[in-house]
Amino acid sequence: MFSIVYTVHSLLRWLVLVGVAVRAGVGWHGLVTGREPGGPDRRASLVSVILTDVQLTVGLLLWGFLSPTVSTARSDMGAAMKNGGLRWALVEHPTLMVFAVVLVHVGQVLTKRATTSRQHAVPALLATVALAAMLVGMVRHG
Repeated sequence: MFSIVYTVHSLLRWLVLVGVAVRAGVGWHGLVTGREPGGPDRRASLVSVILTDVQLTVGLLLWGFLSPTVSTARSDMGAAMKNGGLRWALVEHPTLMVFAVVLVHVGQVLTKRATTSRQHAVPALLATVALAAMLVGMVRHG
């Protein structure tokens, strides 16, 4: 079961990265061109939220129940905090990813409320920061 869920999580990350990158690009394009917020923004935002939520759900399933690495880390938290790989799996990766998901959700809310071309800026920035957090959180340390 673990290997199937882990493979889904690993493959889905590419869709999430593309979805969030598209969301950021649509927002920056709208800001630069002065286009009023509308359908493309809302669709890109909704797709990025759906993808990140599915990925978060799969990740929480791994983190909470299935991952032998996280189980090992939980069995001795002191040792896990001294081991870069265990600390990454237990704390660093999930923290950065939850932070990124929160940013994507806040961007979704702001996108739905946007009425002027200048209001593309914050959702685009949030998607860009979320994308950066995801990329940093994917790099295993130690």
